[in-house]
Amino acid sequence: MNKSPKSANEILVLAKENHQKNNFKLAKSLYEELLRKDHKNSEGLFYFGTLCLQLREYEKSKELLNKAIKVNPNYVEAYNNLGNVLNQLGELENSKECFKKIIEIDPNNTHAYNNLGILHHKLKELEQAAKFCKKAIDIDSKFLEAYNNLGNILNELGDFQNSIKSYTKVIEINPNHINAINNLSILFTRIQIKDLTKTNIIFFRKLFLFLYKRNDIDHSYIFSNAKLLIFTIYDLKKIDPDLKKIDLLKLQSIKDLIKDELFILMLKKSLMKDVFLEKILTKIRYEILVNLFKKKREFLNKNSKFIFALSENCFFNEYIFITTSKEKNFLIRLKDLIKKSKEILELEIGILGSYIPIGSIENIKKKLERFESKNSEFNSLYKVQIIEVEEEKKISYSIKSLARISNDISDRVQKQYEENPYPRWRYINKRNFMHSVDVINNQIRPNRIKFDDKLNRPNILIAGCGTGKHIFLSANYADSNILAIDISKSSIAYAKRKANELGASNLKFLHSDILDLKKLNKKFNIIESVGVLHHMEEPLLGWKILNGCLKENGLMMIGLYSDIARQHIKIIRSEIQKSKIKIDNKTIKKFRDKIIKSNINEYKIIKESTDFYSLSNLRDLLFHSKEHRFTLSEIKNFIKNLYLKFCGFENFDLTNRFTKKYKLENDIYNLDLWNKFEIENPRAFAGMYQFWCQKN
Repeated sequence: MNKSPKSANEILVLAKENHQKNNFKLAKSLYEELLRKDHKNSEGLFYFGTLCLQLREYEKSKELLNKAIKVNPNYVEAYNNLGNVLNQLGELENSKECFKKIIEIDPNNTHAYNNLGILHHKLKELEQAAKFCKKAIDIDSKFLEAYNNLGNILNELGDFQNSIKSYTKVIEINPNHINAINNLSILFTRIQIKDLTKTNIIFFRKLFLFLYKRNDIDHSYIFSNAKLLIFTIYDLKKIDPDLKKIDLLKLQSIKDLIKDELFILMLKKSLMKDVFLEKILTKIRYEILVNLFKKKREFLNKNSKFIFALSENCFFNEYIFITTSKEKNFLIRLKDLIKKSKEILELEIGILGSYIPIGSIENIKKKLERFESKNSEFNSLYKVQIIEVEEEKKISYSIKSLARISNDISDRVQKQYEENPYPRWRYINKRNFMHSVDVINNQIRPNRIKFDDKLNRPNILIAGCGTGKHIFLSANYADSNILAIDISKSSIAYAKRKANELGASNLKFLHSDILDLKKLNKKFNIIESVGVLHHMEEPLLGWKILNGCLKENGLMMIGLYSDIARQHIKIIRSEIQKSKIKIDNKTIKKFRDKIIKSNINEYKIIKESTDFYSLSNLRDLLFHSKEHRFTLSEIKNFIKNLYLKFCGFENFDLTNRFTKKYKLENDIYNLDLWNKFEIENPRAFAGMYQFWCQKN
């Protein structure tokens, strides 16, 4: 049996060993024992203070680190950690002094300069922030975090060109730097690249290829700018918009386009958010089908990558492209050809898969089970259109239900999402795990939540998870247990398949209506319900039930439609309801075609929405069985009636615009001022209101 250590040095060594192994409880008791023996042990004070920082015991950490500095006034590491503690406590000026002190001791300390850049950024002193990050880079030209932080600062300054350069510098040094990749992809949602000179075309083409080859980003973030690049390279705007008079596949620009590696990746990973591009693809699809029966085999074989990619894209958008009667006649012949053939006609299946799911072809699943293709593009199509679909069917049988759906509106909503799971998505930005409070504070910055409970291993409820995209935006909570519920088993099956694919082990799924959540008899630290309550019969009742599931001091994110921002949708929905059309895939596509051909103002706005380019998304956007819209005045009253406290909107760009007009410290929490802001900026909440609140 080992004897207990007696000397202060022995205790320190043992404490540090346990600290390093994350045995925090034992390490803490050993540091306490050490300081009882030697209360001026600067190293013990430093490491104990660092442990408290890790455990988010900020006041205790501050006290210990100050003592370490008192014993050793030149203790650079202690100043650094104290600066970080003071940052967390919101004592930004005192934090700055710590990093300035480090520079006095060590004028080439890059981390101190970088941290000063972060602090000045927080204080909105952007020019000063950029200066400190640049100083860190001058000292160390490979300091990745300084480049990344500089990119964030330049982004906020509106210097997008140099912001992109800073992020790409990080990626050049480390191609898997998650923060820089995320920041870069999100930046492209804010800007349109312009002045595409030959040099810029080469740069952006290389950059978008890099991003599109990755499966750890949301490609919808970069699609619009990648599309601009493609339009520029191939002069697509010069093509006569009346495509009926053109044989597209004879145009050199189109021949080059359908061989373009970037364009093929865009087809495989993005919805094609552009009406003219959709017309081009629809026409090419038609010409490929016709060429098949004209026996132009060599041409089709040369463009097989495009054919399979188009088939994946059409499956992804749920065959939202209009099919002509002439095509339907060809398709009858094509299905018959595939059905009767003893061989697997890969190319023919790929062409048919751009019109209908290949899984719907009679006996094709059994044939393909025994077939091994050497064509990776065909195998990718087979995976997307058959394997993943079959996997979701199996998963749906295993999903447990909390109770039978009994509410009439809930039943109608459930049927809609069983038929059309929402939203359709393929990939999402990879996240670094962060503490829950840090995640939320990052979302609502510059607002800040002070939270007494340290939220270690929080229980989180995602109420209305849909196909899971929102879950994975939330899944970067460190050490959390997430329960995701939804009213649609088809949607949950999609979400669970993606969870399995991404290796998310802290997720559980349950089929349930929000109205039945009382039966869970469980309370949660964090609840997120985005885009759900406004589809219930009584949204406030649903919110009350969620509030009843929230622990005291718990945090809740709610997403609700804005009445002001959705006036155009209100008009179109009214038109649909008056027409009394039966809501099915055929009538949705027909109505959509009417929108495409019209220049009515409301229709123009709708065509700008990504949701316009997929069948499930469009049904959710315009044809939903139930929709409520709200004003901020109504939301303010709901929050008050539920004894909640408004914490902030989850939209930094919007908050930035707001604070330029309303500059008092508490203005940002004032929903009356936000209401005025929205009236002046009616498209501000075009997506929806997404905000955090806290249970008092």
